[in-house]
Amino acid sequence: MKNFQFNRFKQVMRWTLLTEKRSMIVIAIACTAAPLMIQLFSSFSLLSPLEPQSSDSIDVAMTFCTIGFSVVCCFFASRLCSNASSSRQRAVALMLPASKSEKFLARVVLCFVILPVIAMAGNCVATVLRLLLELLAGHYSVYAGWNSLFAMFTHTEISVYLLELWVLSLFMLGGVFFRRVPFLWTWGLSSLLFGIFNTLAALFLMLNVDNYDRMESFFTVVQYAGYIVLPVLTVFNVWMSYRLYCRLQVVQNRVFNI
Repeated sequence: MKNFQFNRFKQVMRWTLLTEKRSMIVIAIACTAAPLMIQLFSSFSLLSPLEPQSSDSIDVAMTFCTIGFSVVCCFFASRLCSNASSSRQRAVALMLPASKSEKFLARVVLCFVILPVIAMAGNCVATVLRLLLELLAGHYSVYAGWNSLFAMFTHTEISVYLLELWVLSLFMLGGVFFRRVPFLWTWGLSSLLFGIFNTLAALFLMLNVDNYDRMESFFTVVQYAGYIVLPVLTVFNVWMSYRLYCRLQVVQNRVFNI
């Protein structure tokens, strides 16, 4: 970060947006069309399309949209090195007249700020379009379901925010480490790790099912350990992502960016 200059960073950011313009348009269309289809299935009945559906069914659809947004954000995080997947792309990226910290930060802004904002804007546009279609269909009562859509941003549990940041940083690290389909690689390995942890936790709880005090202590330790471990792991993942990004070369391993 010693060679970081804001003016150069602005130029790199501008170049990044120009080169990713087509991808951003495709993402905007997909993140509007998919939520719109999900919401339409919940707000219109094939048997009685003029009758409004219950708010519960719309809340379920908005919850699915929220889950989809979370998955899409993980996919965006794994695209940190999507502009360096081939030797030619890496050569172009390495030849940019900017420091590696400036290039890395530009990719972080794209993958963690711009693309998620586009995806959430697509969800909002889809909701507005669905409300307009309901009004045009003559529904005497329409329900937006904004609370369900923004549920992931309105909860008050700090541990949930820490877990979300750690998961995003994990996919960031996977996006830099794996060269081919990093999202699937990271998803598979993280699912394996979660499965092992859940199996060990379930085994511990089964062995201590009659010991309420020990079970309560276990949950308390896990909760407070998360407050310390998750931020440390998040910082480590970001730091490792930056270190691996700085080591990118034109000729890389076929599977890993090392």
